[in-house]
Amino acid sequence: MDSKIIQEKGEVKDVTSTLKETSDAGDLTAGGMVEGMYEEQTVKVEILSGENEGELVTIKNDIYGNPFDIEVKEGDDVFLYKQTSDSGADSYFIRDYW
Repeated sequence: MDSKIIQEKGEVKDVTSTLKETSDAGDLTAGGMVEGMYEEQTVKVEILSGENEGELVTIKNDIYGNPFDIEVKEGDDVFLYKQTSDSGADSYFIRDYW
């Protein structure tokens, strides 16, 4: 079985933020290398479409201060990627605002 990615819609139900620090060498992100402090959001999202509609999932969402960050708040509608691994496990990622 190949890993597959599908798109779904979700609604943010809860957000908890924690300050974190990158490794000494920095962390490579979609926006480039980041060094120092960043915000990690733990986001609870209700799935509004697809086969898992109605399910509540928890997603880690990092905010590095670059243009690719999607900082969410409770009530936001979001565009999600659901990736199913070869083992059948689902992982969700916030892609953008819906």
